[in-house]
Amino acid sequence: MTPQHDDRRRHTRYPFTAEVKMAVLVPDQTFTPMDIGGHVIDLSTGGLRIKSRDISKQLYLDLLKDLHYAKIEVDFPGFSDPFQAKTSIVWLDFHDPTTSERAYCLVDLRFELFYGRSEALLQRVIKEQTSL
Repeated sequence: MTPQHDDRRRHTRYPFTAEVKMAVLVPDQTFTPMDIGGHVIDLSTGGLRIKSRDISKQLYLDLLKDLHYAKIEVDFPGFSDPFQAKTSIVWLDFHDPTTSERAYCLVDLRFELFYGRSEALLQRVIKEQTSL
């Protein structure tokens, strides 16, 4: 797969597909994290982009108001250990539904903290992507 490098970005992005689970805290609504599912679109050593159909227009607007953190878990294909990290939501782009598809939201997440051996796992996954 072809990596995507942009001069505005510190880290090269690699196209990737995997399921992701996010737990996002929106204190204005509740102090219980909201579970949001989605799929990874691309990843880098600095973060990842996901596509989620679980984010409503109202939640999107709420997430735009402040900095929000999300705990994520990704099951990388071919690896037994789940990848887990604390991330910050740094960019959102909501797409309203058309007649042919449901609404979805693109979310860019920056890694803030890796849990367990997740940082080493990320390095292995990216190394595999660069050798394709």
